[in-house]
Amino acid sequence: MYEKGNDLYLLAFSQKDSLMHILKEESSGFVPFGNFALDTATLYQLLEEDKMLLNSHLLMLDTHLLLIVPNNYLYSVYDINAQQLMFQRIQKNDSILIGATQNDAMMYDKQRERLVYFPYNLNFTDDSFRYKILTGENIYTGNQELYPVYFPQVKEFKDGYTNLEQCHFHCIAGDKYVTTQSKTNILSVYDTQTQKVKMFDIVSDNYTPYPKEYKNYNFNDDFIGLINFKNKTMTCDYYNHSLLYDEYKKLYYRFFSIAQPEYNEEGLKNTINTKHTGVSLIDEKFNYIGDYVEENLFFIKNKAIPTSKGLAFLVSENCHHGVCGLRQGKYEVVKLSFDY
Repeated sequence: MYEKGNDLYLLAFSQKDSLMHILKEESSGFVPFGNFALDTATLYQLLEEDKMLLNSHLLMLDTHLLLIVPNNYLYSVYDINAQQLMFQRIQKNDSILIGATQNDAMMYDKQRERLVYFPYNLNFTDDSFRYKILTGENIYTGNQELYPVYFPQVKEFKDGYTNLEQCHFHCIAGDKYVTTQSKTNILSVYDTQTQKVKMFDIVSDNYTPYPKEYKNYNFNDDFIGLINFKNKTMTCDYYNHSLLYDEYKKLYYRFFSIAQPEYNEEGLKNTINTKHTGVSLIDEKFNYIGDYVEENLFFIKNKAIPTSKGLAFLVSENCHHGVCGLRQGKYEVVKLSFDY
């Protein structure tokens, strides 16, 4: 989704006709607005493997160009109105490796007109590896620049919670690059003007620390036990799962899932579909405002955008009361507006 003026648009790739379809929001819902064909290289990458659809990104830039990033080998910049390819990078670049893991991310820096690649940091315990060198790339020429962004330290890993899953989330807010992780309350803020990093420990009202017994779990040569443990933490424990900046309201949104007991009142096991999700509201000076908790809608990671009329989510008919994918079926856009 993207907003242009006061209008909201949806972009969707169709495997039926291999076209990128544009839909515009009207009073009756989203209606067809136009479509265009992709170049052969991009189309091939999209159709080559099903996982490419999951790792692809769509960005609408201020210049009204659509950026498509299927994997770490290629990205394409299109002029939608002219329906032509503007620039494309096909060669692999080992300094970027975007899309190599699900924790890689890419963002567009509007001020510098650069595409910024946030690589996955594999080392959580060594202080000497607490930052990564980011690659900033001009989307029209491919010229690159490098600068560091620090990742927040995760207390649980240093205290012996070595088996917990870890994911990284990022957003760009003006001249600031902000990073957090699934298992920490800390926001790491890199100021591109001063080239300095500050850490802010912002604890959600709904935050629940991990049980101490997790430290004693030993999964040497027990792969199935490790998988079951990670599934349990995802089902039962608190964790963050996305980070956004709202340039309209000057707010940061840190999305989370609330902890729940392993068994419900009837003695039956709770599932991921029974988890409540919410969002912590943080102002632009990194002061904590409060939490909004949604009991009937599962917030989808990376499927929300801030608009002038509120926070918009693209969800499927199966998203209510449970986890869902955006693969097929009927869809709707849900909008939330926060007053504080």
